[in-house]
Amino acid sequence: MHDTRQSKTGMPAALLALLALLALLAPLAGACGAPPEKKPDGPALLEVHLEMPAAESPAGDLLEVPRLSHREVLAQIDEVASEEHLKGLFLRVGGLGGAWARAEDYQRALGHVREAGKPVHCYFEGTDNLGYSLMARSCDRISMTPAGLLNLVGLRAQAIYARKFLDELGLRAELLHVGKYKGAANAMTLEEMPESARETMDDMLDDLHSDLVAAVASRDDVARGDVQAALDGGPYTAQAALAAKLVDAVAFDDEARERARQAASASRIERAPALVKQEAAGLSEMLAALGGELEEADIEGPHVALVNLEGTIVRGGTQSRSGAHADSFVREMRKLADDSDVRAVVVRIHSPGGSAMASDLMWQAMRRVAGRKPVVASLGDMAASGGYYVAVGATEIIAEAGSLVGSIGVVGGKIVAADLAEKAGVEVRVLRRGQRSAWMSPVFLLSDGEREAVQAMLNSTYRLFVRRVGQGRDLEHAAVEKVAQGRLMTGRRALDGKLIDSIGGIDAALARARELGELPADAEVAVWPRRMTFVQQLALAMGGQAHAAGADLITVSSWLPERLNPWADVSLLQQLLTPSQGPAALMPYGIEIR
Repeated sequence: MHDTRQSKTGMPAALLALLALLALLAPLAGACGAPPEKKPDGPALLEVHLEMPAAESPAGDLLEVPRLSHREVLAQIDEVASEEHLKGLFLRVGGLGGAWARAEDYQRALGHVREAGKPVHCYFEGTDNLGYSLMARSCDRISMTPAGLLNLVGLRAQAIYARKFLDELGLRAELLHVGKYKGAANAMTLEEMPESARETMDDMLDDLHSDLVAAVASRDDVARGDVQAALDGGPYTAQAALAAKLVDAVAFDDEARERARQAASASRIERAPALVKQEAAGLSEMLAALGGELEEADIEGPHVALVNLEGTIVRGGTQSRSGAHADSFVREMRKLADDSDVRAVVVRIHSPGGSAMASDLMWQAMRRVAGRKPVVASLGDMAASGGYYVAVGATEIIAEAGSLVGSIGVVGGKIVAADLAEKAGVEVRVLRRGQRSAWMSPVFLLSDGEREAVQAMLNSTYRLFVRRVGQGRDLEHAAVEKVAQGRLMTGRRALDGKLIDSIGGIDAALARARELGELPADAEVAVWPRRMTFVQQLALAMGGQAHAAGADLITVSSWLPERLNPWADVSLLQQLLTPSQGPAALMPYGIEIR
């Protein structure tokens, strides 16, 4: 007979018992695991895998061996440039999606390896526009597996308009916004793309397309005049890519790896730690992950704090590995403000925005720290709307040329199901004591007076947003308005509009923080959110600290995979734009240019 009893957490009792047993066994992991092997001597070729999405925080999900974070991958590549025994790099590249900013970081690190006179050989089985762009600029030799796919086809950006679909369902989106280019509501209120949205997308596509063209043209065997033809000729099989001179060889991974080893004059292959953990994780490794061996030691003495803000910004009260829950972010920033050993802070932001109220609370926490010590905001692939709102609380802002930045605007309203209720034969009777007491009801359209009140609320939030930007960037109101109105732009254009201070990646931000904090160039970095063991994650989940259902839906998965779903902008808006959440500082569309 199966035990189907449920715990208060909703987990089967048998599963909880198994997890508890594993937790008790965790301290024995060291005893049952084999002793660590001593690394052999001699010149080595380092192998690193590069594929998106890669999180900023060094964490894995439940029962997952922790993966390397973006910064840790950069450190692995940088090690090849600096370590004498490492003679070259073998880089296996997958699809990089829309990670334009992180790709610039990787390109910079790979350039350091080549500047050190060490070869970089790249191999792929399947990659996309951005993956190929990185290889074309950074690799001495590119090899492709015989049955592989090179999806080099040029860029696209898409937006879904679901007004007719919602009409068919009997749903009506009562959504208002502030900002000519603030199109977050358009996905559910329009039937086709407005000219303002087309203008914004065209600008971003033009900027990123020029980078892709330059990357492909950097191949010695591809003339600049043939680049657009090369983009129009994809996708490519291995033989077609070879014929088009887009790759140097068609080979299996062991053949490409051996060629790289010879080019580096290396006697052995050394694999990045993450690969070893992923491929050799047995019982002892699993138990170690369950226990406390992954906990990071506290850093003593003067250092830099690196705070990761990743995902949709919501109001939340628990620790979050994404750092996008306002309450946990605020608590951590207040600790950093009071910690005399923390001489400077870097806040790394990957976010399409979210709750305007939560963004304002996080902005204030940033300003509080910046009043006591330097705070550098490092913008990743996207710091839009609420994500940028938080960033302007920093002392300085650094972004990559390909970062998506801005979207200074707000949206708010509700989804009305009156027609759906009628179709379903549902009768709703509402008793009210106040002219606007039913404005949040999902079965009534907004009255003229309610619409005016909601618009006034959005206008007030927008003015506050613009004021925060002006205060943080030392800009007059008119100067902010020129780059506001909900316009989303690349980091290159954001620099021209003074929304950021300089172009650079996470290493540049850390270097600047050390400089502003009067720290040595090798000062240590403490990362938040900290890596959590399985037991810690389980305790968090079981400790009565679950969020409200809407917040859970948003934060269970990272926002990058969410953005790959063409309907994500619709579902995300439905979760965020409930009236009780208040105005949203949310990017205009579910955009991923890839």
